[in-house]
Amino acid sequence: MILLVIAAFFATECYGQMFDPIACGDTRPNHLVFNDTNPGTISSPYYNQTYPADSLCEWHLQAQEAGQVIELKFFDMEVEQCTSCTCDAIEVYDGATADATLIDTFCGVTTPAASVISTGQDLYVRFRSDATGQLKGFLARYGYIYSTEACTIQRPEVITRPYGSIFSTDWPVDYPDNEFCTWQLQAPAGQRIRITVLEFAFENCCLCDYLEIYDGGSTADPRFGHWYGTGVLPPVIETTSNLALLYWATDVSVTDTGFILTFEHIA
Repeated sequence: MILLVIAAFFATECYGQMFDPIACGDTRPNHLVFNDTNPGTISSPYYNQTYPADSLCEWHLQAQEAGQVIELKFFDMEVEQCTSCTCDAIEVYDGATADATLIDTFCGVTTPAASVISTGQDLYVRFRSDATGQLKGFLARYGYIYSTEACTIQRPEVITRPYGSIFSTDWPVDYPDNEFCTWQLQAPAGQRIRITVLEFAFENCCLCDYLEIYDGGSTADPRFGHWYGTGVLPPVIETTSNLALLYWATDVSVTDTGFILTFEHIA
C-alpha cells in the first residue's frame, strides 16, 4: 500500500497562520520530496497578513521519480515592487540550489498567469524581503504537471498510471464556477482500484457542487456515492473491477476549496 503523505495546508481564511520554520530558519532550505500522491504548497511567512521585514526563505522541491519535472503554480502574489525586483522578490532556479540557472524573478501585485516548469526533477525557490514595504506575500502549489483534459470537451481524462492524486481546479484555493470534470481510472485486467478522499469542502447544496464516484467506466455503472458540503470524509472506496469514473460539477455561485484524493491499483 502506498504511503499517503499530504503536505499540510490551511483553509483560505487561515493562511495567515502559515510559517515554515525550516525554510525561513537557519537550517534552510526546506527539502520537500514529493511524488504523484502528495502535491503541496509553499508561501511567504504569514501569507494573507503581512510578511516580516528582512525575510529569507528557501525551498528545494524535488520530484521523487527520476524523469519527472515540477510545476510551480502561483495562486496569489502581493510583493513589494522595485526596479528589477531588488527589494522583495521570489526567485525560482532550475535545479537543486541557487547556483542553478535562474528561471525567473517575480515581484509586484500581478499573479503570474503561467506556471513555472523545471527541466529536471529539482526546483529551488527563494523568497526575500528588505526592511520596508511588506505586503501580503505569495501562495503557490508545487507538484507534477497535471493534465486539464478532465475539465474540457475532451473529457473524460483517462488515467492508467498505477497511483496518483486528483484534485479540484486550483486546489487548495477556491475552485471556479461552472466546472464539469470527469476522470476515468483504468487498472490492468484482474486488478481493482482503491480511492481515498483526503480533503473535501463544497457548497452545502446537493445539486450545486458535488463529487460522484462510480464502480465502472461510465455514469451508467453503480454509484458509490454523491458527496457535497463539508464534514465527514467519504469512506475508502475499492472498485469491483478495473475501472472507476469520477465526476465533479459546480454551479454558478458559492465556491470552496474543493477536494484532493489519491488512487492506487490493488490486487
